[in-house]
Amino acid sequence: MIDATRALLFTSRSLELFYLVPLASAWMNQRSIRYQREPWMPALVVTIAFNVLIRAVLLGTAMAGIRNHWVSNLAFLPNYLLMTWVISGFRVNSRTRPALLIAALPVAALAFWEASQVGLNSVWNHSATLAAVIFLVATLVEIHQLFLLDTTGTLGSIPGFWVATAWALDNGISLIFHSLFDFFLQTLSKPWILVPWLVVFLLGAFFNLFLARAFLCLKPQSS
Repeated sequence: MIDATRALLFTSRSLELFYLVPLASAWMNQRSIRYQREPWMPALVVTIAFNVLIRAVLLGTAMAGIRNHWVSNLAFLPNYLLMTWVISGFRVNSRTRPALLIAALPVAALAFWEASQVGLNSVWNHSATLAAVIFLVATLVEIHQLFLLDTTGTLGSIPGFWVATAWALDNGISLIFHSLFDFFLQTLSKPWILVPWLVVFLLGAFFNLFLARAFLCLKPQSS
């Protein structure tokens, strides 16, 4: 059992390396004129870098045996605003930004309420679920709008499509995971308790490949 637990932990931690793949793709995007460059891409780089920093802190504190829910909790609202910054840049005169900023008010209120109830060292499950619902809807709307704007029939060549798809899938999975969080804790025993988290890490690695693909969309004349 101990060996299985260690194997699952090692595999989960190894998958964290996939968070660096989009940054490598962003670097390639800047080094070559072959790839499309969108105005919102610097915001995406900042968002990804912020999440890499948070992941590094989480990994370091976990390896040191320190409870680290407070790290995710403190990063929760900044990450919400960074994702809003990215998504609102996909389209000119997009109404997504004001909608997401307005939606941030109940998310923030719920997060502060959870902080007062359970503190920084417990998972803010309700506010995370609400944020996942909001971003799932927002990204699905953006995918629909990008589909309507696509006149060439090559939706996969639009960088924003890959980001919106990655975040739609990610938030959809997060919504399922957060809704079953208490069930996992109550019903699963070691080492099975780590299996749902491993699945989330595996999917997260896959979604990071989608983010990386956004930086590697060729310009029309080069495709």
